[in-house]
Amino acid sequence: MLTYSEAVESVREQILPRWDDADGEFHVSSSGFEDDEAFMVPWGAREWLVDGDRSFMLLSGSMTFVDKETYEVADRFAVEMLDRVDKMTAVDVTQVDEDAPIPE
Repeated sequence: MLTYSEAVESVREQILPRWDDADGEFHVSSSGFEDDEAFMVPWGAREWLVDGDRSFMLLSGSMTFVDKETYEVADRFAVEMLDRVDKMTAVDVTQVDEDAPIPE
């Protein structure tokens, strides 16, 4: 079954090629959320996710989920997923796999 560190890498592989550098430095969070079916993997500009610079916040209105069985990466409307995310458990690369590199 898919680990969070593998989900992070899948998101990076699918999103990075279409990332616009004008939006900041691409970053996938080492922390996310999980339930029995999927991981929710936050990504965006490092300037926003790490440094807190709101001018780099993306207002796409979507969340990215990675299915644990199929490895499918899919964006879902955030408004439709809030109840699901509220029930998810926080997860971090270092909690799942201590030897996994923390994403840059």
